[in-house]
Amino acid sequence: MSDKKFSDFTVQTDLSNFDGLVGFDTGNNYKITPTNLAASLDLDSFTTGKLAIAQGGTSSTTAQAAIDTLTNVSGASAGHVLTKDGSGNATFQAPASGGGGVFTQVFINHNNFDGTAGTAPTGFPFQGPYNAGTPMTNATIRIVPYFVPVDCTLTAIYWKWCGVDAIGANAAGDISDLFIYTYTGGNTKPELSAGWDTTGDNATAVFSELVNQADDGDWPQKSVTGLSRTFTAGQVIMPFNIERGGASINPSNNSWATLQLVFEAT
Repeated sequence: MSDKKFSDFTVQTDLSNFDGLVGFDTGNNYKITPTNLAASLDLDSFTTGKLAIAQGGTSSTTAQAAIDTLTNVSGASAGHVLTKDGSGNATFQAPASGGGGVFTQVFINHNNFDGTAGTAPTGFPFQGPYNAGTPMTNATIRIVPYFVPVDCTLTAIYWKWCGVDAIGANAAGDISDLFIYTYTGGNTKPELSAGWDTTGDNATAVFSELVNQADDGDWPQKSVTGLSRTFTAGQVIMPFNIERGGASINPSNNSWATLQLVFEAT
């Protein structure tokens, strides 16, 4: 080795131009070949430590942890998707509901309560457009079921009493629940007392106590969200507003309400 200070050494950037690199500790001198040095510096040889994101690493030791860290998934909510935001960054956001992902169906009801308590489907259903000048009776009511267009989930309902008179529900037992039934009558005319499946999910009210004593004398507007009632494409459904046994809710004539069902396509 020539007698030079380190500062006088010639700069060399190619390990292939070295026969070996030397060093020493307190008692021994050592030499390592360029081949052995390159093998030692191979990233696959490192088993401890993590390379920071700022230095081109992932700050993680497993593939899943690396994905979670790089995408900041801890700041997302369940069901969010990784997408490009308005700033051009990859961020987790709620999925867009394009292509008719959310849709509604509105029912208009005349004679919202029939004043006769019983089990469905004897109570008055919600129905389609009607002639407000000709109040309907139980014998002439027109049922307009809804044809479910796609597989979907009922997520919310909104109900508004718009009657000529306010609701009469002045007893503790004056309670009405809202059910949604599916039609199983096949190629026959839907009627109040035939063809409606009232079992399974149909047997559970989607809105318990749609009307109760607290609504006496009111024109209430009510809603419920966070529902998860599922339907399949092709089903025929109908909402039925059913009074509980012993209920006597009035008026039953010349009054009406609207019901909006909110679905999300699945």
